[in-house]
Amino acid sequence: MAEIVLKFVNGADALARIMDVVRRAKVVVMSANVMKSSDAYDMTMSLSGNIEELRWLAAKLERLPEVMEISVVERG
Repeated sequence: MAEIVLKFVNGADALARIMDVVRRAKVVVMSANVMKSSDAYDMTMSLSGNIEELRWLAAKLERLPEVMEISVVERG
C-alpha cells in the first residue's frame, strides 16, 4: 500500500489526464481526495498494488506538465 501526494494546476482538465494515467496502472485506488489551494490543487491517493507498478505510476504522473510536485509514501 502507498500514498501518492501531488500538486497540479489547470483544474478539471489536469485531473482528467491524471486519472487517465492512474486508470492504466495495475493498481487499486482505495481513496482519492482533491482540495483547491490558493494557487493549485492538492491531491492525495491511497493505492494498493505492486510496488514496481506504483513507482511506474509515479514516474508517469511526474512527466505530466500540469503536475508541479509529487511524492510517494510507501506503507507496509
